[in-house]
Amino acid sequence: MDCPKCDCDTGKKIDDPIINNLELFDNLKEKETELTLDSELILYEENTNFAHLSADLRSFFEDKIQLRKENSNDIEWFNSLEKFFRYIIDCRIIRVQEWFKQNTIRFPQDNNEIVIARYALEQEISKLTLLWTLCGMICHFCSLRCLKNRDYEDDHNCLTDHKCQLTCQFTEAHASNLPIPICSHKAGHEEKHACSEANHLCRKLCYLNEKRNCQNFCVKEIRHEGDNHLCQSTKHYCGDSCSFKTHTDKGGFQCPNKCIIPHEEEHTRHKCENDTCPIQCPIKDC
Repeated sequence: MDCPKCDCDTGKKIDDPIINNLELFDNLKEKETELTLDSELILYEENTNFAHLSADLRSFFEDKIQLRKENSNDIEWFNSLEKFFRYIIDCRIIRVQEWFKQNTIRFPQDNNEIVIARYALEQEISKLTLLWTLCGMICHFCSLRCLKNRDYEDDHNCLTDHKCQLTCQFTEAHASNLPIPICSHKAGHEEKHACSEANHLCRKLCYLNEKRNCQNFCVKEIRHEGDNHLCQSTKHYCGDSCSFKTHTDKGGFQCPNKCIIPHEEEHTRHKCENDTCPIQCPIKDC
């Protein structure tokens, strides 16, 4: 959806207000910046995947508002990014609707062509809104939130290098005159941050390493009792394919997600973290 900039008859520009991020984010008082103009953004391109399309906006958000790697609460960061995207999309929708209003106001609103055009506009708005709806499920490669949009078939991906970027919390084990090393765990992990430059932990392979959400390496003390090596993850998910499947107009549908029921809970039906229907509306152009 291209961004309309003016009334075609008068040449008057459609308002494109600049707002401060503090007006949008109550929790980001420390970093004040003006948000980017909607009219300068490309929000839709044919045959362009969403990760590429959203890259500039994600970079703007991290550079000007909040870096993901500096936030220990990824859900909070994800919610802020989602709010930012929603604001940008809402700005575009308001501008498009205002452009349509200004350029059709001289015509009878029940005119057949106007009605058809208004319906087409509503469909485009729905498509744009859906396109910019983030997935938000757990990344397949770490524990951060997926930043792809909702309707895709590949693995969930947070679009990072999947490595924790925070510093080791075992500071007493490191020289005070040297920088504290970076944590060696996967991004979004639970419990303490620990590097691989010193022997803080056992680090042998977790006995549940084949389960989803496993952090792979044992975080018990070195030379701990027993052979039951366990990572710091408080929940190891079943990880089998979700049981949801049905038949649609396009054929059979099998949910591509994995079961998030804790592995120790007995269950015969596997359930993923998606609580909404994953099947697209069958009505054409919806």
